Amino acid sequence: MFPKALLIAKTRGETVRPLLLSPEDPEAVTLVESILAAYRGSVGRPRREVLARIRTLEDRAQRFKVVRALALLVERRSEFARRPGPNPRALRERIFAAAPGGAVTPEERQAVLGSVAATLGTTPEEVEAQMWADLEEEERLVATEPSHPEAIIRAFNLGQLQTLLFRARTLTLSFGEETGYREACARVKRAGLMFTAQEGTPPALLLEGAVSFLRSTERYGTRLAGILPDLVGLPGWKLEAKIAVADSIGKERVRTLTLDAGVGPYLGVPAEPPKASGLPESLQVLLPGLRALGCTWEAHPSPVVAAAGLEFPDLKIEGPAGSAYLEAIGYWSPAWVEKKLRRTSSVHPPYLILANRDLAVGTLADDPRLLRAGKGGLEGRELKDKLIPRLTHGRAEGLVREPTTAGSEPWGDVVNLARTPVPGTRMRKAGYVILGHFAVRETVVGEIQRAVRSALPDLEAVECTLRKWRLEPSVLPHLGFLIRWKGLEATVVEA
Repeated sequence: MFPKALLIAKTRGETVRPLLLSPEDPEAVTLVESILAAYRGSVGRPRREVLARIRTLEDRAQRFKVVRALALLVERRSEFARRPGPNPRALRERIFAAAPGGAVTPEERQAVLGSVAATLGTTPEEVEAQMWADLEEEERLVATEPSHPEAIIRAFNLGQLQTLLFRARTLTLSFGEETGYREACARVKRAGLMFTAQEGTPPALLLEGAVSFLRSTERYGTRLAGILPDLVGLPGWKLEAKIAVADSIGKERVRTLTLDAGVGPYLGVPAEPPKASGLPESLQVLLPGLRALGCTWEAHPSPVVAAAGLEFPDLKIEGPAGSAYLEAIGYWSPAWVEKKLRRTSSVHPPYLILANRDLAVGTLADDPRLLRAGKGGLEGRELKDKLIPRLTHGRAEGLVREPTTAGSEPWGDVVNLARTPVPGTRMRKAGYVILGHFAVRETVVGEIQRAVRSALPDLEAVECTLRKWRLEPSVLPHLGFLIRWKGLEATVVEA
């Protein structure tokens, strides 16, 4: 996916379509070869010199954005590193300490550089080259990954489509074969997206977009855009998306994007074999407790007809006192959940929804068929009144995790203030540090920082580390770390 500034799309009437380059176009292939040659010929040179070569190509091209977007793809396949030598920040401190009154003439500047160089046993030229080596533009190109121009062009096309889909309000999908439809549902559910299946010939799969929420989320938008490669390998797929696009005066309008399997050669995404469809973690932690209560279950049962549409439960649970369907959802909004609850109100046995409160976009609704869950499983005593009575008359020991209450002290190392509302001043007096909506015991903050630092730069590894303390990525800025988004598959965490 590209930054919004590099989206190249054309609107006509009520439709919108991004620019797609043909992998067989000699002009496009020649342009990519020139960009690759610019990078290969710049190994060992600073980033600013590489960018200068790219700007030269931009000046010669009809569309400078095309050159800039293609160059970004090559940059993502390249490795940059800081110039070896003394720490630039410490070096600057030495230089400015050696010239407290400033060096306003070339002679004074050279004298200061010479003085610092003498203390370090190096040359003034080396000091001057190293003093700003920590700037991004001064990073050196170490290597660039060998790539074929056709692969870069297909990645450009996919990135343009994904950048446009990031702004989608809704996506409607259909498939020529039932197997494709079922596999698409499985992949959409694995991505944690909100969808509604509608009966028809063939059925239609309606996905909610991030910009249709009251409060949009970047993570959901990237997941929505990222689902495209998982769909284009399925048979007979068609897509219609409602995209929020700004017109010439900056007013946002909704345009329609239509795609089908005919764009396959432009994207080069191979057909993908079906993946093993496992259960979400929030359901896996339930299974031992259900087994202890004498319940059995069927994973991924047949679709359920509901309100002239289809629903895809994750479990069908059979208990001593009754049965129920259970579906775990990813991102959600109150309006979407209420719509889903209405659609499933007449389903028998009851259709229950397990909502991850950490991915919620809005306030959790209060409904007897809506269950709340965190990373550790179901939470709150009220859930014993929602799930267990439908299945068994026994107790739910081991199935429900009780949250810590404000009156129970001492607390653990980490307290989620969104679930345990305790005044921050009280937590600080008790020896805690406030990190967003978490309170962390002072004695373990350093341990958490060291664990995160050892997991850098991979975001998934960092998230896995944070889960050991039941923390979320939102605490990273408070711990001195920064999340940088470099496309859908290149999200890193930096100290």
